[in-house]
Amino acid sequence: MRRRLGLTLLAAASTGSLYAEGVLKNGWIEVLVLLPVGLFLLLPARAARLENLLVALTAVCLVVSGLDLCFAR
Repeated sequence: MRRRLGLTLLAAASTGSLYAEGVLKNGWIEVLVLLPVGLFLLLPARAARLENLLVALTAVCLVVSGLDLCFAR
């Protein structure tokens, strides 16, 4: 449970970084990006696949936010 909550918070923070950096202009897109995070908390039966999806989503969001910071003028 502890690992599950940690991954959920990390994924939510990384998707939130996209909105905070200005990569996402609309808050509704953030809601769609957070959908797998909510499903991960609600559906324990499919946790393995959703866990892999959250790790990939977290990595992509952090890379995009980092690149936006590096290349912003």
